[in-house]
Amino acid sequence: MKKFVKILVVLFAGIFLFTAVSCKDKEEETNLPTAETTVTLATGGTTEYAAVISAEATEAEKYAADQLALYFKEATGAALPVKTDADLSFDKNAKVLSVGRTKIFSGSGISLDESALTCDGFRIERFDNAVVLCGVGDSGTIYAVQDFLKFQFGYEAYAADEVYIDSVPEAKLLDFHYSDAPDFEGRDMDGDLLYNQTAATMLRIRSWNNESATYAYGASRDWLGGHCESFLNVLPKDVYNDPAKPDTYHPEWYSQSERQMCLTNEDLIAEFVKNMIEIIEENPYGKYVNISEEDMAGMCRCATCVAEQQKYLMSGYIIRFCNRPFKDVDMMNETIISNWNNTVGQDDIVFHLGDFCLGGSAEWTRMLDRLNGRIYLIMGNHDLKNIRQGYINRFEHVAMQMHIEVGKQKIYLNHYPFLCFDGGYKNVWQLFGHVHMRKNNTGIDAARLQYLYPTQYDVGVDNNNFTPVSFERVKRIITKQIEKGGQ
Repeated sequence: MKKFVKILVVLFAGIFLFTAVSCKDKEEETNLPTAETTVTLATGGTTEYAAVISAEATEAEKYAADQLALYFKEATGAALPVKTDADLSFDKNAKVLSVGRTKIFSGSGISLDESALTCDGFRIERFDNAVVLCGVGDSGTIYAVQDFLKFQFGYEAYAADEVYIDSVPEAKLLDFHYSDAPDFEGRDMDGDLLYNQTAATMLRIRSWNNESATYAYGASRDWLGGHCESFLNVLPKDVYNDPAKPDTYHPEWYSQSERQMCLTNEDLIAEFVKNMIEIIEENPYGKYVNISEEDMAGMCRCATCVAEQQKYLMSGYIIRFCNRPFKDVDMMNETIISNWNNTVGQDDIVFHLGDFCLGGSAEWTRMLDRLNGRIYLIMGNHDLKNIRQGYINRFEHVAMQMHIEVGKQKIYLNHYPFLCFDGGYKNVWQLFGHVHMRKNNTGIDAARLQYLYPTQYDVGVDNNNFTPVSFERVKRIITKQIEKGGQ
């Protein structure tokens, strides 16, 4: 049981970049296939059924049919042949398991509503003996096969080489009139699993990382330019920083560490734009374009970049990337400090939800010396890298997360927004920063933030006119969000 501390609160969060998980409402599951028919799928190690794919089947459809045959035999002992639809048409009495966009599918009259099912949704439909398994996209077709195996034979995949399936030597076909779609549009995890094609497909990975998404059969490449830190994806070092390729060799585009790009180089920017346009044209169905620099290490030290850094400090990049309404860092800092001290009294308690300062030791001192209130710091991603030795003691408390209670309202504080958090289904509020929300937000997280609960709120500066947010104001905002149903 987590301890909730009762405390008066003023809330505030600031600075820099990246992401939240994406979730999309799915079509309601219809007619879960639990009832058996009198149709025999397999008996005594034999079957009259065949898996059917299009004569022009995609690699993903071929993979789906092969998986169907493999686990059909594992469950029943019967070899399920895989054949094409070259000489076939829709026949409801035919003993076929149609996989993907076959002639059988097209003749069945089945429709696939992408707006309801999303790109990974699918349908499984029984017509007397014939069964049609088809997705909106290739990945959906694979998931249709997986769910057919799950309902028919108890199939569960835990890893590429860890699959459970029942032994069903006498198998009756279930009455399938079923459609579904994954709850989450993006499904990702870290580690070598991403780069294992079989595992990524079986576990339904759908990454926004181009480098990993290509490893899953049927994966959609919605996210163009890379998952994050995209400059080196669009301007790869093996093309532009290889002396063996003199036609494209531009060592001046890279910092001394080769991790960052020289973002003040106009030729680099022109080449980046040209390459990004080509990527978009080659992927017309892509939804998101990520344009971001590397994450705060090895900045370019050319004369122009150094001058920019001296003028704006590291925070100057924040103004540029977040479209903040300030001409320079000094103006931004003075505005935020003034708004803070006009809102927060000397004895008020402030919870700062991360990314406190990107400057050096002198900058940390200057900020802390000028700010009113007793500050509790919930660490952000940039605090982990930049908090200076000795400065932790300048805060009342430093933590990765906190659970507090104001009045009778329980509140979870974290730098990041979460769709799953302790108390998320029990009227616990979550307050966060990190994502730089604002009115008419078109940033990197905009498409995903629409799936937050009405009990969540971004207290970051970009979303609150660069001013701390009192508990009473948060209460009014969340109450209104709840009344509107989160719309």
